[in-house]
Amino acid sequence: MQPFAGGQRPPHAPRGPSPVKRKGLSPRGIVGISVGVTVVLVGALVAASVLSSRDSMEDGVQRYFTALGKSYSDELADHVVNVPNAADLEEARKTARTQDYSVKDVRTRGNTAIVDYSVAGRAETVELEMRKVEGEWKVVDGFSKLTVKPSRKGVDFRVGFMSEPVGERTLSLYPGTYELQKDFDTGAPSYLWDISGDKYIILKPGESKSVDVEVTLTKAGTDRVRSALGSAFSRCMNGSDVAPANCPFKVAEPSDRTSPYGRWTVETGNRFDVAQSAEIGDDQEFDSVCGTFRTDVTYEYRNDGGFQKIPAEAKEFTGCVDLTERSPSVTWQ
Repeated sequence: MQPFAGGQRPPHAPRGPSPVKRKGLSPRGIVGISVGVTVVLVGALVAASVLSSRDSMEDGVQRYFTALGKSYSDELADHVVNVPNAADLEEARKTARTQDYSVKDVRTRGNTAIVDYSVAGRAETVELEMRKVEGEWKVVDGFSKLTVKPSRKGVDFRVGFMSEPVGERTLSLYPGTYELQKDFDTGAPSYLWDISGDKYIILKPGESKSVDVEVTLTKAGTDRVRSALGSAFSRCMNGSDVAPANCPFKVAEPSDRTSPYGRWTVETGNRFDVAQSAEIGDDQEFDSVCGTFRTDVTYEYRNDGGFQKIPAEAKEFTGCVDLTERSPSVTWQ
């Protein structure tokens, strides 16, 4: 047989295997695929459920303490059941500072986790109530509460890096260490008072603590009180009135007076210095700090026989100074 001219195959020659004609899925095949997909989904759900059921209190504790090391974020609230309201949460977040927490050991007793941990190189132990929420263990009370009770009013201070000063109130805070600091913008000038004792407060996770803040006068404060008393007392001695208004001393009007002349004097020392030894009571409010001192006061006038002196009956004087004012006023008792 001769080859086809030009080396070409005859038009009827086969060009390779014939294509296989595709068939549609049978109903049985569709059912099989559906069953398979369902099995996969159910398996995934079961696996997720198993993983959720495997979440332990130890896992919840670890998540909580890891979040404590991230005080600038809102993550802590994700691992706590009782979360403060939005305003308190924001205040707590801004006030906190990052600290290095490390969990050493976790023991469980019912729904309680007993945790040995360290923070800033200090070993601590705390008991935390735990609760499972949507498959995850969380700390019930993971925020701390601090109630501050200053011994005096009329001053303000801050807790840690809190943006606003506090008086007597309860704060929701991240666990941690906080320093009590003076507020320089309100109340009595800060150089007149101080916070005595330890200014650092340590709050454990979930702890509620009440702190009595002892506020004391500085030497500058006591000097300010005595100076204000002396200035007010000396002003009372100006003029010739036998009963100066709003002053702590007076005498009866002399019946033999022949001249309008009259003056007040102290028997010893300078009238400006009479209160330099004044006794100042403790724990007084800064808008009324009272001091007591003694001195002999005499009224001098003129009659036909010359100059005469009448001693004032009062020899002990108590005045109260408002240190919250720029120029402290004095009220005599």
